[in-house]
Amino acid sequence: MKKLIAKILTLVLSATFVLSMFVACDWVTTNTDRDYNQVVASVNIDSEKLYNDEITKRELITNYLSYAYQYVQYGYYTQSQAYEMVLDNLVSNKVIVQKARLDLAASKNVTLKYEKTGGRGLENDYVKHLKAFLTDYEYAQAIYQVRDSVNSMIDSFVKEEEKDPEEDETITIRTTPTIEADGDMDEAELKEHAADSDEKAIVAAQLGDAHKAEVEAKISLYDLNAYLYANYAIDFSGERLKAVNQMFDFLEENGFILEGEKKSYLDTANPDKVLNTTYFQSLIVSSLESAVIAVYEDSLIAQIEGEYLSNDGLWEQYVYEYESQKALYKNDVTAYEAALNKASDKSFVLYCPYEGYGYVANLLIGFSEAESALLSEYSAKKGITDAQIKAYRTSLLSSVKASDQRASWVQSNYGEYAENAFTFGEKYRTSSLENISSFIGTVVPTTAEGTEKEDENGVKKTVWTFEKVEATEIPYNTFYSTYVQPVLGDHVLFEEGNNATIKTVANYSEEVFNKFEDLLFAFSTDPGCLGTEYGYLYSPYTNTYVEEFAAASKAVIAQGEGAYTVVVTDFGYHIILCTKVVSNPYDVEAADQAAEKAKFVADLANEGSLAFNYREVKKDSIVSEKISKHIETEISPFLKDGSTAVTYFEKTYSDLITEESEDEHDHDHNH
Repeated sequence: MKKLIAKILTLVLSATFVLSMFVACDWVTTNTDRDYNQVVASVNIDSEKLYNDEITKRELITNYLSYAYQYVQYGYYTQSQAYEMVLDNLVSNKVIVQKARLDLAASKNVTLKYEKTGGRGLENDYVKHLKAFLTDYEYAQAIYQVRDSVNSMIDSFVKEEEKDPEEDETITIRTTPTIEADGDMDEAELKEHAADSDEKAIVAAQLGDAHKAEVEAKISLYDLNAYLYANYAIDFSGERLKAVNQMFDFLEENGFILEGEKKSYLDTANPDKVLNTTYFQSLIVSSLESAVIAVYEDSLIAQIEGEYLSNDGLWEQYVYEYESQKALYKNDVTAYEAALNKASDKSFVLYCPYEGYGYVANLLIGFSEAESALLSEYSAKKGITDAQIKAYRTSLLSSVKASDQRASWVQSNYGEYAENAFTFGEKYRTSSLENISSFIGTVVPTTAEGTEKEDENGVKKTVWTFEKVEATEIPYNTFYSTYVQPVLGDHVLFEEGNNATIKTVANYSEEVFNKFEDLLFAFSTDPGCLGTEYGYLYSPYTNTYVEEFAAASKAVIAQGEGAYTVVVTDFGYHIILCTKVVSNPYDVEAADQAAEKAKFVADLANEGSLAFNYREVKKDSIVSEKISKHIETEISPFLKDGSTAVTYFEKTYSDLITEESEDEHDHDHNH
């Protein structure tokens, strides 16, 4: 679930993580430390419980250079408007963070007016205060992000060696499976989520060879991340030291750190001292504040879910949405079918006024171009009957062959080469089907060893170029018995009106669907069905498919999910599987409403059911609505003109904001 409140923070102080982008620009300032240390605004939404949070001119300028100058560069804002936007954002963030601290203090047992003893970096009193709101894992993650930012900035000062020019890619990439990315997971979910090989490789690349064995031993994503956070270090070693000096000089010359901080905090024996500088301490604060906001929003989400996502409430919403769809679709087939074409596990068609609709996945083993040309030429002859055309088409079927369609995946290095075979990576397969895990054909690399390259995550990978990638042609009958029969069952050729030519997969399941989908990606010459939610929609009223395909689709849908058959058209062999029958699993109009509601409630616990998916989608929409309302009622009032929560010191930034913005925005300044 995307966080609405946390999102507000993404362009402010945390954006200074990308200040390294600015190092190539000629930014010269004559401002002194004294000028940069001036306070431009002060925020306090509860003076009895909170200290004032002061925003300095240094923060204002740093954030301008981090992101807002681009708005000026592209002509969207004047410089004054951009600075004003940054100031507004900084003030908003302080209000949000204070609100979060106020609301979380009791449950986290945190004293809001903490002891002020000074301190730098991780020992700063405000940093320690923010840490108290977080778990050890959340705190470690936030500090890791800061250390990673330090290394990224150092990297920007390291002169890159001349790179070999990249070869132009002229490959047309075949569609690949879409594996849903994991959303934000809490610590409990992270502990249940197994770390995969790619995630381990990324962590190993960040930590170095000495940690490979430890990284490989981690089972859960939680343990893997925790190990990364605990062992990741700021790197001042070797040739990087020159870049470190350049970074310190840049920060000092431009006023982002105080004069003398380089001498105090550039320590090759203890690189972590860099966190004591003014600039990187602000990143620590920003990162921890973002983490506190995420915790705050999670607490609000839990409260909203408990209040608005009860079983009764969900059923009432379901009934309401059903009735709304009924009003739209009852007498409008076009609108109904448009909705079905967009339907997914996140977009529901609850009202089903017409029977006979369903979805089919189509594995096409097509005629070759030469065979299609022969069929077209024969069909165009004068006096030829439909029966003769079908007989000729049947004669061509004996030469139909299947072949692996994933040559572009090989050429794009979507896996690894070894011993005359190219095996595809895990994310290019959706099932456990092993006999399609490697390219079926001849693969000849330019060199068997390949070339080692580093990807964007710093992971060193071997890549290959290929002299030859050629799929093996497999006679259709051999193809079916080898690859399809173990997944679906015996081959059967469709005859309209003959129910014996429709079979149903034994124990049809999501795993069977995934295996069939892998066969589609590997062999189907119909790209239109690749990567779709359910396949092709069949309509009994507005059919757009060729006659034989439509009849076969109708027949398998009539038998239900998991029904399949093989039908021949002018395109070749179609292996058709019914993936979903359009129906109304919860009959809102049934006489026994209690029974339907009970069925709905029971399904809320069944992952993959309509009720389960419905709750997940409603959770997102309701939470978004209520969080937006919370911002409007609990946070925005502190930012309105007339509020005493914010005090602006206009004179301190009058050299930066020298004109009024187009909307003549004017703060209610309190001096």
